[in-house]
Amino acid sequence: MGLRTWVLFGLGASLGALAWGGEGRLSVAMFGDLYRVAGHHDLSVDGKHGSWIRRVNVIYDRELENGLSARFVLEAKDPGDFATSSDLEPFVKDLWVRWERSGHSVSFGLVPTPSVSPSESKLGYRPIDKHTLDLFHMTSTRDKGVSVRGPLDRRGWAEYELAIGDASGTKSSTGDTQAVYGRVALHPVKGVTVDLYGDWWDRKAGEEWTTWKAEAASLGRSGKLGLLWATQRRTAPGKESRDLDVWSVYGEWAASRDLHPFLWVHVAEDPIPDAQKIEYYRMSPEGKPTVWLTGARIRLAEGLELIPTIARVDYRRAGSAPKPESDTFLRLTFSAKF
Repeated sequence: MGLRTWVLFGLGASLGALAWGGEGRLSVAMFGDLYRVAGHHDLSVDGKHGSWIRRVNVIYDRELENGLSARFVLEAKDPGDFATSSDLEPFVKDLWVRWERSGHSVSFGLVPTPSVSPSESKLGYRPIDKHTLDLFHMTSTRDKGVSVRGPLDRRGWAEYELAIGDASGTKSSTGDTQAVYGRVALHPVKGVTVDLYGDWWDRKAGEEWTTWKAEAASLGRSGKLGLLWATQRRTAPGKESRDLDVWSVYGEWAASRDLHPFLWVHVAEDPIPDAQKIEYYRMSPEGKPTVWLTGARIRLAEGLELIPTIARVDYRRAGSAPKPESDTFLRLTFSAKF
């Protein structure tokens, strides 16, 4: 099943190249780890070791005519739950057509949401870990619908992005959910972006999620710095509302062209619901997690990195429940783009 899907993708991209005008490009982005669990609150996970593919994307981009372009992305990954053994099964991650004119663009299909923009692309930390909202399962980076983006002024100091989707992410829709996303990005000085974001999800059974986020990213010759604060309120009929507050700091120092040490901290001020489902961590839902990641990005060649990392999850007590033991992971990550 998996191999057949990849073959069909290759044939589809080839036929598309023959059927449409314009230029097409096929690329691959992938990263994965050799890992060892040096300590874990769940004794069934403690001491495990092995390797996994955390992400592989096969990307086909095509420039069409009259300001039109299209993208098709297949993604596959290992489950990362320390229990499941399965093949890499690809699924469609992006499938959209975009029309652009005078700097403004409209995209339709399975599109990226503005939830992790622009810091994830600007800071380039995705092979190390997910964006904080994505890591703690507070948002979706993809949705099926329409997105619009463009500049708010002629000097490029501000831009906007709006999206309306069915709140199904990359899965099929049941027809009873919806979502609205919006962000405004400011560029006060060169290399600095301040991002203000909000979304509203109307989920199943009357549940609603409302999220607000403020984020800043700074890029310079000596390194990168990212700051984030976000809050989310979850409401459901007949239940008490639930608030989640999170923040994070990311710092990367350009020690040389080929060596970039980093430190990244994710902090949740509340227990994370279903934290045991967080991939490659299997966190505890009983405590308030702080995730520490430290290591170095080592450039081997253009588009190829090794990233030795120590990841540790410390928990603070939540209510009367005992504080979970800490989780420690040793990782050697490879990242490649070609």
